[in-house]
Amino acid sequence: MKKIGVLLLTLLVVAIFGSCSKDDDVSVTGISLSPKTLTLLKGESQKLNVTITPQNATDTTVTWKTSDPSIATVSTSGVVTAVGAGSATITVTSTDGQFSASCNVTVNVNVASITLSETSLRIEKGDSKTLGATISPDDATNRTIVWSSSNEKVASVDQNGKITALAGGSATITATSADGKAKAQCEVNVFVSVNGISLNQSTLTLIRGQKETLVPTITPSDATTTDIDWSSSNNQLATVNKGVVTALKAGKVTITATTVDGKKTASCEITIKPSEVIDYNPFGDGQNW
Repeated sequence: MKKIGVLLLTLLVVAIFGSCSKDDDVSVTGISLSPKTLTLLKGESQKLNVTITPQNATDTTVTWKTSDPSIATVSTSGVVTAVGAGSATITVTSTDGQFSASCNVTVNVNVASITLSETSLRIEKGDSKTLGATISPDDATNRTIVWSSSNEKVASVDQNGKITALAGGSATITATSADGKAKAQCEVNVFVSVNGISLNQSTLTLIRGQKETLVPTITPSDATTTDIDWSSSNNQLATVNKGVVTALKAGKVTITATTVDGKKTASCEITIKPSEVIDYNPFGDGQNW
């Protein structure tokens, strides 16, 4: 009988203390995350801070989930890792009460390099050429390119990469990523073609042994290549060297100037006399002897 009494007393104590222990549990009433929005570059990681209310809640265990693991993953401790470009939502949920909070994550991918379709370009004044630009990696977020010219007077470039040749000379065209971290360049050489040549004299009379300089004029005046090849139709009658004509023998000869660029020509017809003709009157001043 005594043993039965002790057993009943023991059961009563356990029931009382068990009931008190259960009544002392503190339930979760809410949960929050910090920060609520997050921007990362691909490859970066950051830990999210979770706050459970009340602070003395008994069960503070949580579970983490991502809406898109191809964009951002999350560890069991709340560390978010950026995987690919785009947006994903990270959600944390309390075990007690199933309260949840979210963080919106944006993952950006920087431009690593820019490759231009041409690294050097020779273009005639007045012409245009559009450069192509390839951005790497393919999933780069901001693919905007800023175009610029080192010499706007020689060559301009619009924001589509279209180059316009304005004057003879050189300029460097630069393509720069929006964040300024990636660049590519193209060296542009603008040339001006010769479209004509003229000489200061088209006909000329020389005395054997005399020299005369022919002066060429090339158009346009800003032509890039102004070299001239000189030639004589008969080197026995007259020679020419850099425009200087030397009369050697009586006769008629043609001196020709030919531009190296465009093969434009101009000529001078030269008559060479053996000597200067002097009228002589043996009676002098028209007197008769």
